[in-house]
Amino acid sequence: MAIDVVRVPFLCNPAAPTETLTGRVQFFMAPIANAVSQVKEGKLAGLGVSSAERDPLLPEVPTVSEAGVPGYESILWFGLLTSSRVPRTIIAKLNREIVRILSEPDAKQRWTPIGLQPRPTTPEGFDKLIRDDVATFTKIARGANIKAE
Repeated sequence: MAIDVVRVPFLCNPAAPTETLTGRVQFFMAPIANAVSQVKEGKLAGLGVSSAERDPLLPEVPTVSEAGVPGYESILWFGLLTSSRVPRTIIAKLNREIVRILSEPDAKQRWTPIGLQPRPTTPEGFDKLIRDDVATFTKIARGANIKAE
């Protein structure tokens, strides 16, 4: 499946929903927090969320996979990175504390309303996530003949 679109770069994230509301652009894809209120108010139509599961903020909006692109998943993630020279014992200790903090109910209560779902992992799991994303986006870029500018 392919679509023909023109990329419209914006200086800030709030511009995309505004331009879509006015009809100057037909659609946008951005973190859910940038549009959840307009979707809930019926000003924008949620076509799909890019995660593998429906988002708790907009449970009525299907995933992109459910909406017709089977297997599609693209998530926005945040992670803590450090120099490869930091001893593994220190990395393990940092990871334990981060996992502990992100597993606290208060963390989920604070982050879910702004579209973030903490999913703590191991350093090896995070390394794999990064490697998998690099492989996925390299394949997409090569297949679409996208070159770095």
